Amino acid sequence: MEKKRGILLGVGNIGRHHFRLLKLRDDINFIGFIDPLERVDFVLKQWKNLDDFVAENGWNIDFAVIATPIETHFDLAQNFLEHDVHVLLEKPICFDYQGAK
Repeated sequence: MEKKRGILLGVGNIGRHHFRLLKLRDDINFIGFIDPLERVDFVLKQWKNLDDFVAENGWNIDFAVIATPIETHFDLAQNFLEHDVHVLLEKPICFDYQGAK
C-alpha cells in the first residue's frame, strides 16, 4: 500500500495531538510541517509559510492537517481544496455563519 503524503500546519497543542495520533497509522507519511515559529524540538522538516512549502514541493501531497489559529482556517483550507488536497480542519472553519456558508 502506498503511503499518503501529508503536511501539518501548526504545531501547537492541537497540531501535536493530531500528529501523534496520525503518525501511528501505517498508511500516513508526514513530509514536514508549516509554522512561523522556529521549532527545534519537532522532528520533521519545517517551512515558515505555505508559499515556501509550495515553492519547494508544489501541491504534491495527499492531505493537510490544519491546526492553526481560527482566522487562518478558511483561506488555508480553500487553498488546499482548490488543489485537490484532502483537509483535516480544526473547527470552526471561520468566525461566522456567513463566512462558512
